[in-house]
Amino acid sequence: MWQKSDPKLHWASATRDFGVNTPFAALIGRFRYRERKGQEVRGKEKLEELGETMFPQHITRGCMEGGDCYWLNNEILVIGNGNRSTYAGFEHAKEIMAEYGKRVFVVEFLSRWNHLDIIFQSVADKRAVVCEDAIPDYFIGFLDALGWELIKVPGECAMKTEIYLLAVGHDSVVSFKGNCLNERLRSHALTVYDPDFSTFASGGGGPHCFFFELEREPRYFRRMKYQESSAISQ
Repeated sequence: MWQKSDPKLHWASATRDFGVNTPFAALIGRFRYRERKGQEVRGKEKLEELGETMFPQHITRGCMEGGDCYWLNNEILVIGNGNRSTYAGFEHAKEIMAEYGKRVFVVEFLSRWNHLDIIFQSVADKRAVVCEDAIPDYFIGFLDALGWELIKVPGECAMKTEIYLLAVGHDSVVSFKGNCLNERLRSHALTVYDPDFSTFASGGGGPHCFFFELEREPRYFRRMKYQESSAISQ
């Protein structure tokens, strides 16, 4: 399902960041910077058009952007606290999700990395690519305790937006042509699709930026439908 661009929102290039989906409904977030404010309204309108369920509560304290949000399993949501999402936004999301019995944890990192999805990316069930120069040790330990297999890469991969991968289930990942991680991912028995994504990558984005999941398999969140952006990367 395509999300059309809005000429009034000049930076509206990605569909990932207006919120996060959950096992119950979509949680609409709140952007931190003026250039992107209003995109959450367009995202909400698209979900309403599709007949999707949304929480009555939105993030209204602090900021929370979808590029910082990851479900580690059916019970735990992590939210990055770097340049975009704020601690107040994390606290508000934590309060909302607690009403539904879900736990929310914060992952703090330097603002230079912008969103969590620049330095951490789930690529399959309990497997992820992590930037060892940016991810805090306590999050690495947390993932280890949950039994995750971690593919550790240096900061230069994050700087080149090569971690912006999109897991599509069944051990398959959407990457892009020329990504130095492609062969390494294949060595971990992953199927890698690598279309020419040069226009988007040169603007600082990647496959993960341009999709918002509409459905998740209740247990492993592996079966997904996507809302895709037709605009150029941010």
